[in-house]
Amino acid sequence: MRRAIFALFITMMAPFAAVSAQDAEHAESTNLLSLHGGLMFWTLVIFVILLFVLSKFAFKPITAAVVAREAALQKAID
Repeated sequence: MRRAIFALFITMMAPFAAVSAQDAEHAESTNLLSLHGGLMFWTLVIFVILLFVLSKFAFKPITAAVVAREAALQKAID
């Protein structure tokens, strides 16, 4: 399961390696305050994918750990 997720991640990120190389060539003429619609779109897409993956695999164990810690602290206080 983890290999499949990792393979999906690598597959999705491969096109950005070529874009990074092209950006390095044009780094001197880049204005950091300019808006780029394509960049905003892909940032939003990656954010939504990351949010989905985290909600599927990470949020439940993290919440369970916080609840367990809270219960242990409350038990120690009592």
